[in-house]
Amino acid sequence: MKLQELDCDYVIVGQGLAGTVLGWQLRARGRHVIFFDREEPVTASKIAAGLINPIAGRRICLTWRWEEFHASARQFYGEVEAELGRSLLRSIPLVRLFGNADDLERWERISVQPAVRSCLSSPQPTPLADPDLVRLGAGGFEIEKSYVLDVAAFLASSKDLFDVRSDGLNLAGQVRLERNCVAVDGAKATVTAHRLVFCQGPDARYGNPFFDWVPFRCAKGEILTIRCEAMAAEKRILNGPGWLAPIPNTPGFFRAGSTYGHQDLTNTPTPEGRRAIEEKLRQLLRVDFEVVDHKAAVRPVIQHSRALAGLHPSHSRLGFFNGLGSKGALNAPALAARFVSHLEDGAPLDNDLDLQKNL
Repeated sequence: MKLQELDCDYVIVGQGLAGTVLGWQLRARGRHVIFFDREEPVTASKIAAGLINPIAGRRICLTWRWEEFHASARQFYGEVEAELGRSLLRSIPLVRLFGNADDLERWERISVQPAVRSCLSSPQPTPLADPDLVRLGAGGFEIEKSYVLDVAAFLASSKDLFDVRSDGLNLAGQVRLERNCVAVDGAKATVTAHRLVFCQGPDARYGNPFFDWVPFRCAKGEILTIRCEAMAAEKRILNGPGWLAPIPNTPGFFRAGSTYGHQDLTNTPTPEGRRAIEEKLRQLLRVDFEVVDHKAAVRPVIQHSRALAGLHPSHSRLGFFNGLGSKGALNAPALAARFVSHLEDGAPLDNDLDLQKNL
C-alpha cells in the first residue's frame, strides 16, 4: 500500500504540555502543524496538578519572572478557552502555611515587596483555616492570584483540534534531513515539513540521536487523589508540608502531592511515594482521609532546572523545546512564544532559554 504524502510547516514530536502550547503558538501564526505522539496513557503532563503559584518554594520567594509569565499565561489560556469553548484555567486562592519560625522570618523579609503584596488576598482571612481541621503551625498567608490549569483537558481538547498521529517513530531511521525540508516516514504517511521540533519530555533521554547530548536530570513525581469529607467546604489550595487542591465539582475530593525523586525513573506508583505524601498530609490535616487513586510519572527536568529551546547546532531544520518541569503550566506560554519568534522571525532567544548557551 502506497503511503500518503503530506506537507506541513512544522512537525512536533510529543503532544505533551510543551508541544501542545508550541503548536497553538505556531497555529496563531498561520502555520500548519502535524504532531507525532506515542499517546502514552500516563505522562507527567497528563497527571500534572497544573498549579500556578506566585509565591512558592521552600525559601518562600516570588516565582521567577512571575509578572511577565503570569500575564502571558492568562492571555494564552484565555484565548484557547475562547476557541475551544470550555473552561481550562481556574482562579483559586492558595493558603501557604509556615512550618516553622524560619519560614516566618523569610516571609517578613519579602512580604514588603510591592510585587509580592499585589498577589495577596486583602484582607487576609483570620484564621487562615479552620484550626479544628488544619494544623496552622507558625502562621501563613493567603494568595489571591493563584490558579489551576486542567492540563489533561487542555491536552485532550487540543488533540481534537490538531492532526495528531500515534505512529511510533524510530527517530534514527524514519527522520530524514533533506536539502529543503525534513521528512518523517510514519506508518501511514510520509510527512514533509519546513522544520521538526522535538518536545518529547523525558523520552528525549533515549532514542533521539539528534539531541542525545542534552543533560537531563529527570525527577519522578507521585500524586494522590484523596477523599476527605471533613474538608468538603474547603475551596482553596492548601500548601504546607505538601499541597492539597480541591477537585472541581466534587466536594470532599482533592489531589495531593507530591514527591520528587531521581532514582526510580519509571511511571510506576510506589508504596514509598504514597507513604511520603500521606505523611505530609498528616502534618497538614487534623482529620482522616482516604486515598482513592495514586499515579506517578517522570518530569522532564534538564540540568539547572530550566526549560531550554533552540535549533540543532548542525541541522537548522531540527528544533528542541523541553524541560518545563513542575512550573510548566505557568512558563510554557511565554517560553513557547519566544521560541516561535526565534523560529519565524529569527529573533534571538533569551540567554536563559537558549539551548546552546546553557550546556
